[in-house]
Formats: sequence, structure tokens, C-alpha cells
Amino acid sequence: MTMTLDQFIPFLPEIFLATAGFVVLLLGVSMRRRGVRPLSLLGVAALAVTGLLVWLFARPVDGPVSILGDMLVTTGLPAERIRRIPISVLDPGTRPQPPSASRTVLLVGRLDAKKGTRELLELWRVVDHNLELRVIGDGADRSSLEEMQVPNVRFTGWMEPEELRSEMLAARALVFPSALLETFGLGMVEAFAAGVPVVANDVGTRAEVVGRDGAGWLMKDRSDWKLALTMLGDDAAVDQAGVLARQRYVERFDPEVTLPQLVQVYEELLAKQKLG
Repeated sequence: MTMTLDQFIPFLPEIFLATAGFVVLLLGVSMRRRGVRPLSLLGVAALAVTGLLVWLFARPVDGPVSILGDMLVTTGLPAERIRRIPISVLDPGTRPQPPSASRTVLLVGRLDAKKGTRELLELWRVVDHNLELRVIGDGADRSSLEEMQVPNVRFTGWMEPEELRSEMLAARALVFPSALLETFGLGMVEAFAAGVPVVANDVGTRAEVVGRDGAGWLMKDRSDWKLALTMLGDDAAVDQAGVLARQRYVERFDPEVTLPQLVQVYEELLAKQKLG
């Protein structure tokens, strides 16, 4: 797998933070071996950055994390020492009604030229259904997107997490139009937790998150997107996909599933440290 410089540069901060995590951990271990008890703040920092490190290198196989993992393997780190654990989100609770009871489709994220929002709005203008697209987020492109004046589209700006959870529990579907090689797409997991199906591009980690078991639809080109947006008007289709979306969350992204995996990693590391 190869990665161009343009694709690599956006992930330099993550690589820096991952490296910083190793440094913090090594410093803490060194101080302890010398009989110096590390400051509690250092311990907290180590735990936080290690959590980020596990997050970076424990995500699904198809995206930048896989590329970073492959880079580590090429430096000599055994592949079996790289553990991939899905990110989890808290359970928002049971939705009061099925997705078909809602006419609102959500788009959540930063509004800029690279996120695919303009292309989505162009398609929304010509799709024949009576659904509302609610755009939650902000960014440099918001004004120009609003100036498109696409019918049945409303811009809300950013929302507080609790308000966003309520929106998810009352939504019909979530669209994720970005075609960038992004790290994960947490909003898709939040949608699954709320029993909301997802429409996304078939690129990067999105294919691994959405899956191919009916919990959402993965698009390869503009014609696919137009078909999917039209299909969102089908009540039976969105309800079936919503059930599968919730099931995927419970089986894969629920903290009760992911946290034991993360705890196991820490326990193995602690056991190795004691033996060393």
C-alpha cells in the first residue's frame, strides 16, 4: 500500500501525538525503575496519550490507520503486536419511533470544499422526495452553501452533544458525503447507536464502519448517490436498515464490547512489564 505526500501530511499531528505517547510512557517507566514515583499528572498524561495511541493504531483495516500500521510493520514491528480495536460511543438509548416516522436526513460535520457537501446539495436539488436535509455543522463554505438555496435544506450550525444525540434518535438517516481519506467518521457510529442507517462513500474506513450487511449504503459514484438519496424515501428500506444499524452498534461498537478488548491490551502490557 502506498501513500502520497498530500495524503500523508494531514496525519502528521496524529503521528506526532503517537510518538509523544511512547516518550511519555518510557519516561514514566524509567522514573519508576529509578525509585522515583512519577507525578500523578504524568500518569494521567500517559494514560490519555496511550489511549490515543491505541485509538490510532486499533482502528479498522482500510484507512489511514492501516497505512500507519503498515509503516510500523516495515520498520520491524511484528504485525501481531498491532491490535485494532473499534472506537465506541455511549448508548443514547432507545429511539421512540422507527426511522420511517421521520422526514429528516442529517449531515453532520465541517463545511468546507473537500467534504462533498456541495455535490450532495446539487443532487438533493434534483432528487424526487419530500425529505428535509438538516446540515449540522459550520465552516468556511457555509455561506456559499446556503446561497445555493436548495429546497428542503436547513443549516443549524454546531450543536451540543446532548442535542445532537436527540437529533440522531429522531432522524431518518445520516449522509456522510466526504470522499477524503479520513481517519474514522465517528458520526457514523453515533448514527448506528441511534438505529439510524448511513449513506457514505465506499472509501477508506467507511467501508469497514458501515459494513456490507445492510446497515447502510456505500456509494462509488454520483449515480450511486442519486439512487441512494431516492431510496431514502422508501419507508420499509430505511426501517430495515435502521434495525441492522442498531444491531451493528451492539455487536461491534458498544463500550461493553470494545472496553474489555482495550482492558485486555493494558493487562497484557502490565503482565509483560512485571515479567520484565
